[in-house]
Amino acid sequence: GDLSGFVASTYLRGVPVFQVPTSMMAMVDSSVGGKTAVNVPAGKNLIGAFHQPRRVFVDTDLLKSLGRREIAEGLAEVVKMGVIR
Repeated sequence: GDLSGFVASTYLRGVPVFQVPTSMMAMVDSSVGGKTAVNVPAGKNLIGAFHQPRRVFVDTDLLKSLGRREIAEGLAEVVKMGVIR
């Protein structure tokens, strides 16, 4: 999601992007804020932009394929977003 969002934000000064996240963490991350960034050798998320997706398509049936750890990470992201906002 971050790479496609970053490319969409920079190509022709921004083109519409649609996100289709497949994990709970990605579902939360894709739907809040519009921050897109990529990691480089110098550090994490150092190159990026703010570019809201045109749409975020969430299929909650995909969550059935996730393990407990991935679900816990996603729930932690939900709590983090709730505290930050």
